Amino acid sequence: MSAVKFYLTALWGEEPREAEQDPILYTFNSKEERDAFCQGADEMAGWLGADWKRHDEYKTFKKSEFANWREDD
Repeated sequence: MSAVKFYLTALWGEEPREAEQDPILYTFNSKEERDAFCQGADEMAGWLGADWKRHDEYKTFKKSEFANWREDD
């Protein structure tokens, strides 16, 4: 039996396209760990910008699925 994992995929930065940033997948052992990470990221995001997706199974996202990705820049 495998342990349940919790995931978060983040695209960091206000202009990730300019920085050629790719989404980063983080894996957590509990929902509480993931929530604590998100709380810290929420505090930081006001300064640097970010968007993330919380998910309960492994998944990849296209850059265009993040709010801070702009195709027209």
